Amino acid sequence: MKKATFFMPLLLVVVLVALTWTYITMVSKHGGFSVSIGEKQGAILSAENRAEKALFYIDRSARYAAETAAFDLAENGGYYDVPECGAYLGVTIWNQGTKECWPETPDLEYARYFNDEIRERLAVYPDLPLAELSYDIVLDNRRLYAFSEQPIKFDIILREPDILPDEVVLKKQIIAKRLTQTYNPPPKVSLGQYAWPGQSTVITSCYGWRNIDYGSTEHRGIDIRAAVGDPVYAIAEGKARILNDVHNTLIIEHKGDLTSMYLHNSEILVLNGENVAKGQLVALAGKAGAKEPHIHLTIKKGKDYLDPIDPDNNLFDITKLSFTRSANCLYACKQYEYCDIMKERTA
Repeated sequence: MKKATFFMPLLLVVVLVALTWTYITMVSKHGGFSVSIGEKQGAILSAENRAEKALFYIDRSARYAAETAAFDLAENGGYYDVPECGAYLGVTIWNQGTKECWPETPDLEYARYFNDEIRERLAVYPDLPLAELSYDIVLDNRRLYAFSEQPIKFDIILREPDILPDEVVLKKQIIAKRLTQTYNPPPKVSLGQYAWPGQSTVITSCYGWRNIDYGSTEHRGIDIRAAVGDPVYAIAEGKARILNDVHNTLIIEHKGDLTSMYLHNSEILVLNGENVAKGQLVALAGKAGAKEPHIHLTIKKGKDYLDPIDPDNNLFDITKLSFTRSANCLYACKQYEYCDIMKERTA
């Protein structure tokens, strides 16, 4: 046998032993490898997905903010703030005697309104400092360009091996919270065949059209007076479904193709897919996606929206409710048989 033929296998054995010894030494010294193969790549993709989701929300928010800012600017006569000259018969004036109160350029005044509106919408986006953003506004040929003055940073988070999956953590948190909370009985207010979703029986906005500056003009539900942290109850038994949207919406699917939706929650106290009972505490009221805290209740039968307090729908007893005079309730009440009852109970 030639020496070269004998030497090559021996060399391979020596190299393999050396690599094995090096690997064992590194594992012993550093306590093993804490990052699995592909985990870094997965963390990068996760950060990219979070960034894309946030950018989509920013884009949609900017569209609404642009329209609202234009209306606000027109309503205040081209001013961002109340001018020193004041107003005459509700119309902003620019000159009063020797005092001149001319507004800034339309672009600058509009940019101030836009930044206020966009910040208000971005402030409700969870776990991201988007409310601190401000934009340089450029108006060109009826097109609006908004350039962020600073970047948005998304951390690349590596999951530690001993961290539980998000669903397991959420279950543990909810169970711990229920154990520490006092028992909340079903609401005492009896309002027909369904449980009333809140403690208050005051309606601040009714179903149908409404003339407002913020929110939907075609209101597909009712607003019930509530403070942040007030209980929200399920109107009937069903299965919970959670929407990860700006309104922190909870949906409960009931029997008979009926669905109830609860918006603007500060916290949801049930799990996605959990079966809930009639009158069960399912959420805490808040103002997610809204200017003021309240409980928004929407009810659907199949694909059709129902007015929750219309007697024809046989859901709740309107004679036990009251209405705020500033609400939209009297705008459309003529089309309902309960218009006279509503007027009597409007404070």
